[in-house]
Amino acid sequence: EGPTSEWKSLALRGDVLAAGCELLGSCQVSPTPTAGIEGCVGSAHVQQLCIPRAPAMMVFGADEPMDLDEQAEEQADEERLASMAEAAYGEALRRGGVGCVSTVSLAAGELVLGLARRRLQRTATGVDHATVEESLQKA
Repeated sequence: EGPTSEWKSLALRGDVLAAGCELLGSCQVSPTPTAGIEGCVGSAHVQQLCIPRAPAMMVFGADEPMDLDEQAEEQADEERLASMAEAAYGEALRRGGVGCVSTVSLAAGELVLGLARRRLQRTATGVDHATVEESLQKA
């Protein structure tokens, strides 16, 4: 417990969101039955995942748990998942300090490189060099 577990929990959240991002991106690049997910068959594309919202939490000074959001889940596409993963990694870096920099930075870089790879694969005929270059600079 303590500060170490805080940044590790946030980094793990980033890892899970990054895995969802990669899953969606892979289905869009190669929508085949071998993608291993129902809905990625033939030319169909899975474009969003459902992400559960945070459960109700006890707030300091409150008598009952406070529901942070009335919606039970959020629909997120590849870009939204990447954004959420980056935010989780950023918060992990902020809370973990020097002790987590190498681990979290490596995971964040892997996320951004994966995005760049998939963008290149999707646009094989008309590569958007500016978007790919932006991703590579982030990594």
